Amino acid sequence: MREKKYSKRYGIIEKLTDILDIPSSVLPWGMDVEIHSDHDVFVDGCKSISEYTKEKVVFCSRKMKVVAEGDDFELYTFSDGRVKVSGRVKTITLVREEEND
Repeated sequence: MREKKYSKRYGIIEKLTDILDIPSSVLPWGMDVEIHSDHDVFVDGCKSISEYTKEKVVFCSRKMKVVAEGDDFELYTFSDGRVKVSGRVKTITLVREEEND
């Protein structure tokens, strides 16, 4: 029953951020992802990087992960929650972490 309340609240918060045009990166679980062509990935709201290789980068926030897979990744900047990685992007996967209460 608690999960149901959480998912309802999460839906309302998402709707409010859309209506009020608030970036999801200001939310504790949110990240904004921009992909320029197939070479640059920008992530706002990143708290950490849990995996970094030439073929895969995993960006983490409190409640979600963004997994970028490709070739020749190179980390350019990581400052104030904003990350820029360049390389040849093949796939981007979003993974929402479930609450374990």
